[in-house]
Amino acid sequence: RISLNANRRKGVKMVASNNESITTDPDMKTGEATKEACSKNQAITPSIIPTTLAYSNSAHASAERPIPDESTWKLLRDTFVKVKAELSDDLEDVAWAKSLLGGPGNGFNVSVRVQSSPGKGRGVFAAEKIPEGTVVVKEEDSLSRYFYAETEWNAFLERLPRDLACDCAVWAWVCSYETEKGPGEAVGLDFSEGSLLNHGSADCAEKNNLIYGDTSKSWDMIAARDIEEGGELLTDYGDFHDINHKLQWYTDACKKYAFTPKSG
Repeated sequence: RISLNANRRKGVKMVASNNESITTDPDMKTGEATKEACSKNQAITPSIIPTTLAYSNSAHASAERPIPDESTWKLLRDTFVKVKAELSDDLEDVAWAKSLLGGPGNGFNVSVRVQSSPGKGRGVFAAEKIPEGTVVVKEEDSLSRYFYAETEWNAFLERLPRDLACDCAVWAWVCSYETEKGPGEAVGLDFSEGSLLNHGSADCAEKNNLIYGDTSKSWDMIAARDIEEGGELLTDYGDFHDINHKLQWYTDACKKYAFTPKSG
C-alpha cells in the first residue's frame, strides 16, 4: 500500500486511481460505503469495496491476528520471488522481484512500530514525532511489487499457510498501469509493514495523515500534518486501489480467502 510506482521496470508506469464512484450496493452513493464501515469501527481494506459485490468480514478478518515478524515477511518475499522465477517470462520483472531479497527492512523512512489498533486489528504507529511534510516512505525504498497474471497470484496464495494467504488477500489492491502495448491492471502487495497501514479519509472519524505528492513525478508518501509519537499512520486506500477494476481473479481470491459475499 505504500507505492504504486513500477518505474524501475522499464516501460511500465503506474497511474493514479480514478475513483469517482465507490459503491458496494447499487443504491449506495459515493462515500457511504466508507462511512458505513467507519461507523462500525471496521478496518476498511481495498478488498471490501469492489464495484460489484459488498463483503462482510469473515471469521478470519474479525479474529485477532499475530503481528508479523521478519520471518513472515521473508517467507512472503521468498515465495513471491520463486513464483515470479517460475511463471513470469519477463526477465526484468523477475529481476525486480529478486530485489526484494536485499535484506531486512520495512521501507519506511521514519521510525515506526506495529501494534494493535482498537477496532481495526493491527496498525502502524509513529515511534517518533513526524513533522508535516516529512517523506515517510521514499518511492525508491518501497517494498511493493505486482502480480500481472492470474497464474502468479493464485500460485502465490496457494503456497502460503491459509491464514497468511488470507492476510495477503486482505492487504492486496488493484491498480492500473500503462505500457507501450497499452493499459493494464495488476494486483499490488506490500511485502513489509506497509501492508498494515489502516484506512483514513474525510468520510471517516479519522482522516488520513499520509498523502502522495505529485504522482506524475514521484510516489513518495508524505506526512500531511504533524504526527505525534504514538499516533497511528493512516492512508486513504482510495488513492491507489482502483475500485472500478476488471480483475475478476482478484475478486475471486478475496471471496475464497478473505471475505464472504453478503446475501443477494
